[in-house]
Amino acid sequence: RTIRDELDEIYQTYGYFREIQKSVTRTGGHREIVAIMKGLRGTPPKVIGGHHVVEAIDRQTGEALNQRTDNIHSVAGDRGDILIFTFSETGHTRVTVRPSGTEPKIKYYVSATSVDQPGQTEDDLHRTKQAIDRMAEDIIDGMLNVSEEILG
Repeated sequence: RTIRDELDEIYQTYGYFREIQKSVTRTGGHREIVAIMKGLRGTPPKVIGGHHVVEAIDRQTGEALNQRTDNIHSVAGDRGDILIFTFSETGHTRVTVRPSGTEPKIKYYVSATSVDQPGQTEDDLHRTKQAIDRMAEDIIDGMLNVSEEILG
């Protein structure tokens, strides 16, 4: 058996995960970053990259908005200038947005997993990997588009 065989067995047992990180330097500096974060907080997107957002979590306020029910509830955890948009009830598939603390950058972190996708099957791991990779790319591209739309 190869390392790839072992890794595929882990994916079949625990799910396939794809992580993408994108840092975007804003030419308008801190002003643009503040505008993006304010826009995302003021009107959280309901769809990102063609995928419906289930929950918008604001680590600054410690609150989460369920996009399906419009209910707001408290969330435990550290406070900070961080927004998280989840795409399932379990929240494993998500995009996290935060400004850099030292540079004029805004950072986006996508985590996508087959664990949150009931339509994905362990029987065809190749197809599952392609679907989750595509979903992660859709979400990162969609988040970048949403950010640009906020800036006009």
